[in-house]
Amino acid sequence: MNRTNETRGERRHVEAREHSQLRDQPPTSMRRHWAIVPILMAFVVLGSIYKDATPVFETPGEPWHYAYVRRLADRRGLPRPKVSEDPWQQGKLHEPPLYYALGALLTAGIDTGAADAPYERNPYAALGDPHSSGNKNAVLHLVGEGSGLAGSDSPYRGDFQAVHRLRWFSIACSALTVFLTYCLAVGVAPRRRSIAAGAAALVALNPQFQFVSASANNDALAILLVTLALWLATHISRGKWRPYRGAIALGVSVGLASLTQLVGLVSVILIPCAFWGRWRRTWSEMQSKPLPKEEQDREDLVRPVLLALAVAGAIGGWWYARNAILYRDALGIRAVFAALDTGQTRLPLQKVLSLLWEASCSYWGLFGWMNIPAPDAFYALVRIMSALGAIGTLLALAWVYWRRGRLTLQRQRPGLPLASWVLTMVAWLAWWTRMTGRPQGQLLFPAISGISLLLSMGFTAWLPRCYSDTIVFCLSALLLALSLMMPYRCIIPSYEPPKRIALEEVPADIHDLNVSFGDALFLLGYELLQDGVKAGDPLRLRLYWLGRKLMHEDYAFHLYVLGRQGSRIGRLDTYPGLGSYPTRLWLPGDVLCDDYAIAIDESAMGPTAGSVRVGVSSGPGTEMLPAVDAQGVPIGQDCPITQVRVAPAEEVLYEPQTHLRVNLGRKAMLTGYALVPKTPSAGDNWEINLYWQPLVRMSKDYTVFVHLVNDAGELVAQVDEQPIGGDYPTHLWELEEQIKDTHVLSLPIDLPPGKYSLQVGLYLLDAGERLPVVDTDQPATSVTLGPVPILAR
Repeated sequence: MNRTNETRGERRHVEAREHSQLRDQPPTSMRRHWAIVPILMAFVVLGSIYKDATPVFETPGEPWHYAYVRRLADRRGLPRPKVSEDPWQQGKLHEPPLYYALGALLTAGIDTGAADAPYERNPYAALGDPHSSGNKNAVLHLVGEGSGLAGSDSPYRGDFQAVHRLRWFSIACSALTVFLTYCLAVGVAPRRRSIAAGAAALVALNPQFQFVSASANNDALAILLVTLALWLATHISRGKWRPYRGAIALGVSVGLASLTQLVGLVSVILIPCAFWGRWRRTWSEMQSKPLPKEEQDREDLVRPVLLALAVAGAIGGWWYARNAILYRDALGIRAVFAALDTGQTRLPLQKVLSLLWEASCSYWGLFGWMNIPAPDAFYALVRIMSALGAIGTLLALAWVYWRRGRLTLQRQRPGLPLASWVLTMVAWLAWWTRMTGRPQGQLLFPAISGISLLLSMGFTAWLPRCYSDTIVFCLSALLLALSLMMPYRCIIPSYEPPKRIALEEVPADIHDLNVSFGDALFLLGYELLQDGVKAGDPLRLRLYWLGRKLMHEDYAFHLYVLGRQGSRIGRLDTYPGLGSYPTRLWLPGDVLCDDYAIAIDESAMGPTAGSVRVGVSSGPGTEMLPAVDAQGVPIGQDCPITQVRVAPAEEVLYEPQTHLRVNLGRKAMLTGYALVPKTPSAGDNWEINLYWQPLVRMSKDYTVFVHLVNDAGELVAQVDEQPIGGDYPTHLWELEEQIKDTHVLSLPIDLPPGKYSLQVGLYLLDAGERLPVVDTDQPATSVTLGPVPILAR
C-alpha cells in the first residue's frame, strides 16, 4: 500500500513539473498559427488607410446606409420600401435592419444635429462608369471632414464622426472574416498551414475587399455572418459537433445573416450541405450494419436540419413575413430593381458570360461608386493570378484522383459546403448580372473565404510542398504592395480639387478669351492640350476661370463640341473641378485651372473641324447665363472657344472614279474626282467629289472653287466654299491624309445640252489669290476636269 502511494506521489510530482515547463513555454498552437497575426495587423493598418483616403459618402450606397442608420437612431421606425421614380431617394430602404440597428447603437452618443445628412447630390456624377474622366464624386463636399486623429485641430465631428465610427465597425467585422477564413482553411486542410495563411492573405490583402471593409455599409457584417455560417457548416460536416448544438449555432448565424442582407437568406443552403456528408456516412453504415436505437437517434440528422432551419426562421423570418404582408414583396426585389433603375430588359446568357469575365476587375479593385478603376497592368496581373490559382486547384484535384483512384467521401465532406457556397455565389452573380446588366465582382465577397482557400490551394499546387511557404510569402508581399498603392495612386487623386493660382501667375501664352458670365464668373482664356482628337477619344482642354466675388450657388459648366453641319459630337456637363470644387467654395480673386476631357462620339463623321463652345448655368434644368465679351458686347448663351481637328474613328481609304496627280502651289495635291451622276441633266443638284492630299501644314484657310464653263469658256454655274461645306478648313489638314471634299453644283434649269468642263482650284478669299498648278507646260491656276456631257431637262 505504501509502495503504491509513493508511486502515485512520484507520478504527480513528474506531472506537475511537466505542466510547469509547458506553462512557461508558448502554446504549441500559437507557434503553429503565428502567421495569422501579421496578416490581421496588416489588414487593420490598410483598412485605416482606405478609410481615411476615401471621402465620406464616396463608397457605393454609403449615403443611403447612413440615412437608414440615422432613421433608426432618431427612433423614426423601420422604413417603408417603396418603388420610387428617383433611385437616389429609394436608397437602401429595402434592406433588412440588423446592421442599421447596430449602427444606431454605435452612433447613439454622437451629436449629429437636427439637419439632414451633410451631403448634396452631384447631379453630374458618373456613377458606375469607370471610363469617365471626372465627376467621380457622388456628392458635393462643401465642408471639411476633419481628421480622425485625437490631437488634430479638426477632429471628425457630427455626421462625419458617425460615418467613420461605422467604418471602423466594418473594419472590425472584416478582420473577424479574415480570422474565420484562416480557421476555415485549417479545418479543411489541417496539415497545410501555408494554405491557411495564403487564404487569409488573399482575403486581407485584396484591395477591393479593403475598400469595401472601410465603408459604412452592411456588406462587412453580412460577409462576416455568412463566413461564420460556412465555417460552422464545414465544422459540422467533419463530425466536429455535438447533437443539436451545431444545428442551433448554424441556424443562429444564418438567421442573423438573413436579417442583414438578402444574400444572407441565400446562405440557408449551407444548412443541408453541412449535414449531407454525415447523413451519407450514417446511411452507409446502417446499410452494412444496423445500429442500436440509441445510436440511430443520435445519428438522426433530419431533426438537426429542421432545428437549424427553425432557428434561422425564428430570427430572420419575421422581416420577410412583414414585407410580404405589408408590401406583397417579401424579398424587396421590386424595390431593389427600382433603386437600380434596371428596366425590363434581361440580358441573354452569352452576354452574361462575357460580363462575368469583366466582373473579375471589380472583384480585385474598382473603387468609388464603381467608377475609379485601377491601372490596366493591375487587372492583367490579378487575372493571371486568378487563372493560375484556378488551374492549380484543378491540377491538385486531378493529382489526388490519379494517386488514389478516387476522391474519398471522407475527404469530400469538409469541402462540400465550401464548394456548394462558392458555386451558389457565382450563380447569384450571374443572376444579378442578367437582371441588372451590371457585373459587380464584389458580390462574390460572401464567398471570399472559400474562393481564397481554393486559390491558395491552387497557387501552392504548382511547386513541391516544400516551397509552399515561399509561394505564400511572395504572394502576400505582392498583394500588400498593390493594396498600399491603390489609395495613393487611384482613390485620393480622383477627389483632389483642381489647381488654384493667383491672377498674376496665369501663363502669358494662354489663348485669351476674356468673357464674362453674369457678374461672378470671368473666363480668362484656354489652353488646348492636344492638336486634334479621334472620334471615340476624349478631347482635353484647360480653362482659366476667375471668381469675381463670393458665390452662394453652384454654377455648372457646359462644354460642347460641334461637328459637321453643326451636329453635337461631344458634350460635358459638370461642376468646376469635374465635380470636386463647386463655386460655393471659391474665393474672390482666385484663378481656377480647370481641366476637362470631352468624350467625342465614336460615330462622329470625320475629318471635320470640331467647334468647342462653353456655357454656364445655375445647375440642371436652368437657363444659360448670358455671355459678354471684353467690349461688353453680348455673344449669346455660350462662348466659342476654338476649333480642333476631329479624325474619324477608323481611317478610310477612298477610290476616286478618275485618278489625278495635280500639285497646287506645292500645298495640296488633287488626287482624283468622282461625279454623281456621271451625266447630269439641267436643273440637277450635281454632286462633285474632290479628293485632296495635303503636302504641307497650311496656316491659312483656302476656299475651293468649282466652276462649270461651256465650250466658249463662259461661266455657267459655280460653287465657292471651304472644304466639306466649311466643316474642314485647310488650316486643320494633316500631312498625307486623304480628304473627300464634296460640293453640290446647282445646274441652271435652262442649261443647253452639250459638253462642258469643270475648273477646280484653291484660293484665298480675302486676297483672291489662286494657287498655281505646278509642273505644267502652260501656266494655270485651275485644274480642268472633263469634258462632261450634260443632258437637257
